[in-house]
Amino acid sequence: MNMNTVSAPNTEAIIRAEHISQSFTAENGSTQHVLKDISFTLHEGEIVAILGRSGAGKSTFLRTLAGLVEPTAGSVAYRGKTLTGPNPGVAIIFQNFALMPWLTVQNNVELGLRARGVKRKERAERALAAIDSIGLDGFESAYPKELSGGMRQRVGIARALVLRPDALFMDEPFSALDVLTAENLRQEVLKLWSKKERDIKSVLIVTHNIEEAVQMADRVVVLGSHPGHLIADLRIDLPRPRNRHSAEFGQAVDRLYAILTGATSADTTNTSGTGHRTQTEPGAHAAAQSRETAAITEMLMRRAGNSNPAHGSGNTPIHLLPNATPGGLAGLLDVMADTPAGLDLADIAADLSFEVDDLFPLVDAGILLNVLTAENGHVTITAEGKKWHRADILTSKQIFARLALNHAPLVCAIDRALANNGGKLRGELILDLLRSRHPNGLAKQQFETAISWGRYGELFDYDADDDELTRTVGQSE
Repeated sequence: MNMNTVSAPNTEAIIRAEHISQSFTAENGSTQHVLKDISFTLHEGEIVAILGRSGAGKSTFLRTLAGLVEPTAGSVAYRGKTLTGPNPGVAIIFQNFALMPWLTVQNNVELGLRARGVKRKERAERALAAIDSIGLDGFESAYPKELSGGMRQRVGIARALVLRPDALFMDEPFSALDVLTAENLRQEVLKLWSKKERDIKSVLIVTHNIEEAVQMADRVVVLGSHPGHLIADLRIDLPRPRNRHSAEFGQAVDRLYAILTGATSADTTNTSGTGHRTQTEPGAHAAAQSRETAAITEMLMRRAGNSNPAHGSGNTPIHLLPNATPGGLAGLLDVMADTPAGLDLADIAADLSFEVDDLFPLVDAGILLNVLTAENGHVTITAEGKKWHRADILTSKQIFARLALNHAPLVCAIDRALANNGGKLRGELILDLLRSRHPNGLAKQQFETAISWGRYGELFDYDADDDELTRTVGQSE
């Protein structure tokens, strides 16, 4: 099995993206970046999976390649011609089915052909053939409300196939379905792809499901988050049909887990294009945390009117807190407490019936606070983690407070700013600072997470009615 960085195949390029970036202007006038400098080529004869966490801009990337969104920088070309509108060689299958409820199955499938001006007789013939190919023969006159979720998605697949596109784009097509239905549809798509005579020449599937990516794709492109950027492009040469229980399949899954673990929003290390992490020395990491804490504190104090505005930099990055609660992290340590040798991320996700996107923030938080380590997709509790897990309620709060002050710059900065401002600050100061560097939704999430961590560690409290942060009495200076 080849899991190395991909070299260009000897097939014709269908879609080529050159250094595309995507950004937009937020309500406060700041520029928010969604994609950054991504180059990518989709070739004939391959299935490519775009993998990444929530916030990696996967769907925006797909829509940019489809010509539905114009890139802020860079270009996208179809068959060598730069796009100036919707990509004529692409058909898209959406997560939410996107069917017209007032149309029958056949009429829904014919929509794209009607838009292209195909005559009625040919539309009907092609639509019925597509309906039959996806196993919906007999439901031509049914309406979407009469169909199950899996059958509605089959209609979406037939509607895309009937256009005979060069590239079939699938945007999280199975995520709204139950496990068994989703697996059945994956197999149906792969059977259609394996036919000697097929109308589509390539498939691009957006997913956050690692197992799905390995099961379906010849190549997996991994995007990092905030903003979306390319961190790995890997070929998976496993024979089809693929055995999900084989050692080779497991190795591919573990490798991708390791890459995504190395691309945490909470991690200040760099990730190379091959997915290997460049480690930062502990002392340098601590120094960077300390410098960022000081910079954020100064910015908060300047906005509170208690510091010289000439100092500090408006471009200072703000270290993102993983979207995880202390209680959730404590629960993860409970699960892992009896396995001192650690657990694979894939096993944890399976045991807890978690989606990958639900598990990663907890692991990120554990790594940030030094209660967990993760290497090659294997997670282990640290000595600090064991100490926190074994402590009584009061002591566990004290341990968490110390870890947050030592390792979470935003929490530490809020605490220091409160200490220097008489123990009180307006919450809007924090939000204003965060909004100047992040989209409004992410800024609110960071604020809420910092408040949650501060409350748990009894560092500070927040009164939402008065929008007032208050430092907890008795905190040491």
